[in-house]
Amino acid sequence: MDRNLYPLRYPVLGCLLLLAVISVPFDVRLAQFFMQGHTPGELRSLIHKSEFFGHAYGILGIAVTMYLLDETRRRYLPRLLAAAFSAGIVCDVVKIMIPRIRPREFSFASGESTFLGLSFLHVDSVREIYESSSHSFPSAHTGTAVAFAMVLGCIYTKAARWFIVLAVLVALSRVDGCAHYLSDTCVGAVIGYVTACCYLGHGVVGQWFERLEKRKSPLVFRLRFSDRQAA
Repeated sequence: MDRNLYPLRYPVLGCLLLLAVISVPFDVRLAQFFMQGHTPGELRSLIHKSEFFGHAYGILGIAVTMYLLDETRRRYLPRLLAAAFSAGIVCDVVKIMIPRIRPREFSFASGESTFLGLSFLHVDSVREIYESSSHSFPSAHTGTAVAFAMVLGCIYTKAARWFIVLAVLVALSRVDGCAHYLSDTCVGAVIGYVTACCYLGHGVVGQWFERLEKRKSPLVFRLRFSDRQAA
């Protein structure tokens, strides 16, 4: 596992945050463009079918496949799953704190802001905080996909660029599907990037997983053919 493949680079974070800020004034126009279905059919199909890479079920499916086919890298699964789901959780927490109406739920003719302010200042009941229609900012799918792609790329370095392409397709699927604005995916990518760097770095989190991975059997329930024969 090449943990130095994706070091924390502040210029990368700066560019993503700058793109998020710049895209905010154009978010609504872009959302209207995608809602009108201008994306070519085959491209749209490809984009949306790639969404599994940022979804919990897709990630678990890939993890199970990796567990069954690559015994030498099983020990990295806890780090891989923790990074992916941690990024998603952080995004979900931000969603609750800073509600934003999703493009498909927003009334473009109203001329109002898509942001609703801080959640605890603009809701009449706790239930409103958890309504999916106001959970546009940031994109948890994108954050999850970016963190997943980065850690997976460190495990399978030859396919690192391909995993990043899949993460980008996930972000595009969220924008094209009118579930998020472009700035939402940029901020989600920032969260995913920082989260992955924490798990891949040499700090407390990275060192803890490194010790876990050096154990002889970091994952239980490993059944060998020889054991079945002995039984």
